[in-house]
Amino acid sequence: MNILILEENKYLSQKIMEKIFEIGHNCIYCSNIAKHDICDKFDIVLLSLDYDEKDINRIIKLYYSSVIIFLGNCNEHTYIKYISTNIVSDYISKPFVINELIRKIYHHYEFSNLNKSNKILDEYKNFINKQSLKILKYNEQQQFELITIDNYVKNIIIVFQNKLTDTEISKKLGISRKTLWAKRKKLEI
Repeated sequence: MNILILEENKYLSQKIMEKIFEIGHNCIYCSNIAKHDICDKFDIVLLSLDYDEKDINRIIKLYYSSVIIFLGNCNEHTYIKYISTNIVSDYISKPFVINELIRKIYHHYEFSNLNKSNKILDEYKNFINKQSLKILKYNEQQQFELITIDNYVKNIIIVFQNKLTDTEISKKLGISRKTLWAKRKKLEI
């Protein structure tokens, strides 16, 4: 997992980084969010609410496909604007226990992966449904053509059975006399 920490408090950032490295993940730390323009791919972005809202919005736009977790006290305005609209995945109020943050990281990372898997499965299901519809339409068309051919053969046999011999009727239809006999039996003529 690649994790980006955007936090002014260096001590807190170091503690988070130590724990993330300890559990075997990659982590980058940046304290000056105004100058931050790295646009690498991060699975998780830990974003402090101590920054200016303009800078927070810029970071959210940069990392819109990452799981973003706010670090700090989340007021009602922030909650409604970001979290209730799923722009940001979650928040954790300061001060917090690092292990609780790690639990949230894992939770949202797994949730994000499940959502991606569900989207792939939905796309596959839609593809299969479209293919099934095409096959059904093709089969209906083939069945319709067979019905139409059978009706044609039936009409030819009925119209010409008293005027032509079976040999002549089978030649006109381009089939053998044996097939003509089978068609008469099938069509009950």
